[in-house]
Amino acid sequence: GTAGPDMKLRHALRAFAGELLANNPREVATSLALLLAAGLTEGVSLLVFVPALQLLQGSAPPSGRFGDLLTAVGIPGQLGPVLLLCVALVGARALLVYAKNRYTARLHFRFADQVRLRLYRALGEARWSVTGTLRSADIEDLLTAGVDRIQSGVWGLILLVQAAVLFTVYLALSALASPALTALVGAAGAVLMLALHGQRRRAASLGGRLNDSRQACFRELSALVAGLKVAKSFGTEQAHTQRFAATVDATRAGFMRYADLRALSSLWFQLAAAALLGGAVYVGARPLALDLPTLLLLVFCVARLAPYLGQVQNFSQELLFALPSWQQARALEATLAQAREAAASGRERFTLRHGVTVDGLSVVYPGAARPALDDVSLTLPAGRCTALVGPSGAGKSTLADVLLGLTPADAGTVRIDGQPLTVDLARAWRRHVGYVPQDTFLLPDSVRENLRLGAPQASDADLWHALEMAAAADFVRALADGLDTAVGERGTRLSGGERQRLALARALLRQPLLLVLDEATAALDADNQARIGDALEHLRGRVTVLLITHRQALIRYADQRIVLRDGQVCDTSTRVRPPLAPVAAYGNRGPVQ
Repeated sequence: GTAGPDMKLRHALRAFAGELLANNPREVATSLALLLAAGLTEGVSLLVFVPALQLLQGSAPPSGRFGDLLTAVGIPGQLGPVLLLCVALVGARALLVYAKNRYTARLHFRFADQVRLRLYRALGEARWSVTGTLRSADIEDLLTAGVDRIQSGVWGLILLVQAAVLFTVYLALSALASPALTALVGAAGAVLMLALHGQRRRAASLGGRLNDSRQACFRELSALVAGLKVAKSFGTEQAHTQRFAATVDATRAGFMRYADLRALSSLWFQLAAAALLGGAVYVGARPLALDLPTLLLLVFCVARLAPYLGQVQNFSQELLFALPSWQQARALEATLAQAREAAASGRERFTLRHGVTVDGLSVVYPGAARPALDDVSLTLPAGRCTALVGPSGAGKSTLADVLLGLTPADAGTVRIDGQPLTVDLARAWRRHVGYVPQDTFLLPDSVRENLRLGAPQASDADLWHALEMAAAADFVRALADGLDTAVGERGTRLSGGERQRLALARALLRQPLLLVLDEATAALDADNQARIGDALEHLRGRVTVLLITHRQALIRYADQRIVLRDGQVCDTSTRVRPPLAPVAAYGNRGPVQ
């Protein structure tokens, strides 16, 4: 009944090691070369130690196969040269171990960073219809604690190989002293490793369960931090703390079970080491009647074999314990790769001098009782502001996501000046779109850096122009450090209206063809709404605006009003406003790079 799980584990281990080698072939080769050189140097130094003991006993020149070894390499059979060779070999091994430790440390950090960056890149390149369904807490946990577990798995793999190499070296040295006794010790070690196979398999199972409990802990923590103000207002901090404590207890229990597993393995190997050492001394001294230097070498080798075999077991468990995190990262990366959007080639060209037309658009979310959008047709005239209104759940945000190229339609078409907005053009189109959501996203950085999220290469003149367009220049000038003023965590040093106008300026900095304001003024007072309205009036004739709002005070700035209900257009009205000149070139030069 264990063949299936064992086969899956072996396959996962091969894939894990294969990815490490494929992504870092030079680093892996160098680490293995240093590891082998250090192990061989350690073995040779022990071989030279036996002739040194023979010389100390008065046997000159050294006899036996160890003395023959010195003669073969041209080392004089005298105590001074032999001891000098021992010191030189030990020093060489120390240098090799130093180089190996530095190199392998870089290797396992590098591999963890590769996993983290590749997964983060996949998140950015996947369709929003897929990434939008993922739990942010799970992603944050995987990119932080999960990748840290993967890093420990790489370290476990490296140390596993190291322990296996050194075990082989000492096994070979023991065989030189006594092949028969070494065969018995090796057989006993094989039986012990076979007996502990179940513990290694259990380590992988514990790693998977720990992933689940750790994610639950991270979700609870994220929820508490996000809702801390509400919790304090309700006086329910204690209830939140108890929920979080339960997930912490489950995570700790998982780690403790793994710690108990490692402790049990260590106990078995310590008992086995004592038994093997006692047996080796008795057999070597009595039935085999080995000379003292050879017996000392044999005893030393057997004493080292058991700990190295124990390290093979422990590092195998460490690797298997971390393996579920790597499998989880690979599974998510594979899912995101299947949902990868086509990259913008730079050759795509969009203009918006006539308008955006939507024809027969339908969107159905999996498991939904009815379509989010059902046969929607409408037009957003170029250079005009269109207000999209309707009750919650009417499909307004879904329509905005389709126009932004974030959500693909199940039926119907979107055309930009007659050019179909296909899935392959979605990323290229978004380079020409500005978006301001209801919940403003700001980095805990300066005003300048927050604005440059929209256009990284924008000059200060570009920043001030966008701020003027968004009716935000005056309040930024009044800040203590102007553009260099830190906005605080989530923009807490700014008022709600200031945050929204800053977000509007950031969107305008992209010189968009289409500007989408999705309930961007829902939390603003009348004064700040008026400022946003003034900004919209200033944009008339320059940018095509889709204004999603419930506020009647802003609808008066719109050239047309479209009402959505139950995913369908139920009313469209046009307001008579002063005529416009042809659409200005503001939004047709392409985004600021």
